[in-house]
Amino acid sequence: MNDFAARMDWCVKPFNQANHAPVAVVNGALSRTVTSGQTVTLDASGSSDPDGNALSYNWWRYLEASGYKGALAISNGAGAVASFTAPNVVSPQTIHIILEVKDAGAPNLVAYQRVVVTVNPAGTSTPPQMTSPAAGTVLSPNQTVTATGTGTNLSWSIDRTGDGLGAFKTGTGPSITFTVPADATSTQTIVITLTGSGGTLSRSYAISGAPATVPSAPRNLGRR
Repeated sequence: MNDFAARMDWCVKPFNQANHAPVAVVNGALSRTVTSGQTVTLDASGSSDPDGNALSYNWWRYLEASGYKGALAISNGAGAVASFTAPNVVSPQTIHIILEVKDAGAPNLVAYQRVVVTVNPAGTSTPPQMTSPAAGTVLSPNQTVTATGTGTNLSWSIDRTGDGLGAFKTGTGPSITFTVPADATSTQTIVITLTGSGGTLSRSYAISGAPATVPSAPRNLGRR
């Protein structure tokens, strides 16, 4: 009903006098794999509202879509950042979590996101998950980037395609910070590889800026 009322306002009011839906953003992957006992963090702090209205949050389990039907407590479910502990399971089970973001405009409008968490039994090697930068992020030369991930025994490798030099930064742990080379061009990509006990994950990122220049053939200035 509120959506219809807002659309009617859009027809007769200037943009700054009408309310518009907020943008719900979940930081990190929308599909995750964890093991029993692991803490799952749900972060919507990147959400925004085009009208600058205050936002309220609600995280809840979509029980009908979830494979796991047992008890589940979401801590700080009314906050921008919530969490829950992956329950004990004897076989892989899915939990569907819905993020509901409501603005304080008139009429109130709501946006949604869904996070699907697969819970594996304890002792299972969980594939590493890269939580940032998000897939599709475009990087810039000289930009400082922090990549974060989850999993066990994590190691990182950062490579630039096209230079033939291999990884220009490596590290271990849940995060790594690197700087995109100053001479990187839009014809190249940055490849971030994350390796953990459960496997290896690689993700490529485009680079903004001008393409590499190709020297033109020298002109023959000799006398004919």
